[in-house]
Amino acid sequence: MAIKIKSSRYPGWNNYPVYTVSTLKDWDEITRWMRANGVEHFLLSSGSTGYTFQVKHNHEWFALKWL
Repeated sequence: MAIKIKSSRYPGWNNYPVYTVSTLKDWDEITRWMRANGVEHFLLSSGSTGYTFQVKHNHEWFALKWL
């Protein structure tokens, strides 16, 4: 089953793209891939609504793989 990534917002933050995934399993898979492919990311929040993160550098690689 494909991972569902939603474009998101994080109020009062910067202009880097922000996304949310709903499960820890999805977050783990995406972060392993980002580390292996030089995609800099930053976790903004986690909780009952999922994992919200921003992609800071190499967004093009991330978009080609996940969007």
